[in-house]
Amino acid sequence: MNLFRPPREDIEIDIKHPKLRIALVIGLIVIAAVSLGYGITGLLSTKTGWQEVSYVGTDNENAAGDFSLNVYLKGGFMDQSGKQLSALYSEESRKAYRIIDAETTYEGVGNLALLNEHPNEEVELDPALYDFLKKFDESGLRVLYLGPVYEAWRGLFLCLDDAETAEFDPAVNETVRDFIKKASAYANDPDAVSLEFYDGYKAKLAVSAEYQAFFEEENCGVYLDTYWFRNAFLADYLTDKLIKAGVNRGYLIAKDGFIRCFDKQEDYYLPLTSWNNGQPVSPTVLTYTGPSTFVIYRGFPLQDTTTDIYYIFRDGRLINGYIDPEDGEGHLEKEEVVVYSHETDCTDLLAASLPAVLQGKDADLLKALRQEGIFAIFTEDGKLTATDPDARFLSEK
Repeated sequence: MNLFRPPREDIEIDIKHPKLRIALVIGLIVIAAVSLGYGITGLLSTKTGWQEVSYVGTDNENAAGDFSLNVYLKGGFMDQSGKQLSALYSEESRKAYRIIDAETTYEGVGNLALLNEHPNEEVELDPALYDFLKKFDESGLRVLYLGPVYEAWRGLFLCLDDAETAEFDPAVNETVRDFIKKASAYANDPDAVSLEFYDGYKAKLAVSAEYQAFFEEENCGVYLDTYWFRNAFLADYLTDKLIKAGVNRGYLIAKDGFIRCFDKQEDYYLPLTSWNNGQPVSPTVLTYTGPSTFVIYRGFPLQDTTTDIYYIFRDGRLINGYIDPEDGEGHLEKEEVVVYSHETDCTDLLAASLPAVLQGKDADLLKALRQEGIFAIFTEDGKLTATDPDARFLSEK
């Protein structure tokens, strides 16, 4: 006897109302077919309207975690654009993350780490990184070469309590102050460190023997680092890939102040912020129409005070990571400077406006950018100044 199967019994079935039973069976088949049809339609269609595009994957090695991407999809039956866009965004986010990585090399990827690991050697770079680095080189900005200086400041920014800061704060630690001074001098000297560019997307990180000896003696990590402006590269890279894929209505927002809006049909709103009694507040809102590019410099954190670009002491002293290569210190006070353009990308906008910010928000330099189609919003003598005569605000206090 099979203990797991009940003994068989023959049961007589009395079939009454055969026509009704047939009708019920047909009805159930129709319902099943319709349900299956709705299920297939859901799988093969995309909703119409604005949607946030999500990253597909469980890994942390991607750029998507720093961004919010929203696009307008026409949708409809047999439209797979939503899923295709997620797949594209995810793939390019992984590629971009590796390209801009300053510490880890990957097989077949000509990234920033490859330059750092091979000083005085010619290496082939990813074309997007090559163009990005060349723009900075042509601008004369030296912020890329502050790798060791950023490391020193990051130690302070990652402190969780004032009791930990003495080891990292150059204001009280002479050893750290001396290191930052020396490292900044090297970073600011083209004869000590520079980039050389060649055909075929090849480049060389040229480092003097003296600087190399200092770098190794101090056990520094990287020569080149994009630090706080890393997302300028990522925003431009991802936007370029999206536009080439045919996406013409959307906006990409980084959590730290870089925005690429490539939609021409709607108005958008950007809350401006200021620092008031130890808290960020929004006194007014800018209204704008795309395509537009924004770079927002904030001398204060919006929410998370444990990020690696700010530290707030208990006495209210606030330090940020907008470091000037000339002296290795930050000069942007507790202010917000918004720069934008309708004709350029984040990298060009950053290169054009950063000198004014590094010099402690130079109002004259910011106003002069208007000649290049770059506009600025900042406080001047306690009042909001907008260099764009067509700037629109929802409210102003």
